[in-house]
Amino acid sequence: MRIALRCTTWLCLSVMLWTASAEPAHNHSRLASSGGCTLCIATHNVAPPPALADRGPKLVVVEVVSLVPASPVLLAATPIFGVRGPPLA
Repeated sequence: MRIALRCTTWLCLSVMLWTASAEPAHNHSRLASSGGCTLCIATHNVAPPPALADRGPKLVVVEVVSLVPASPVLLAATPIFGVRGPPLA
């Protein structure tokens, strides 16, 4: 089981590295010949056209929160150094 997983992992890594090195290294002698190249078609189909690209985040107000000052009773009941007790020796 582990040997099959290891072999599959190495196969996937080698295919990925081969593809990553073949994509920038390939070229076409004529511009018209790149129309039938499956690598060129796959590369240019990944990115959306500029008209459909996301233009950035849209900020929308969801809820308005008003801060209420804490009462002195709540502040006095809050432990300063934490809620854990002292360590037992």
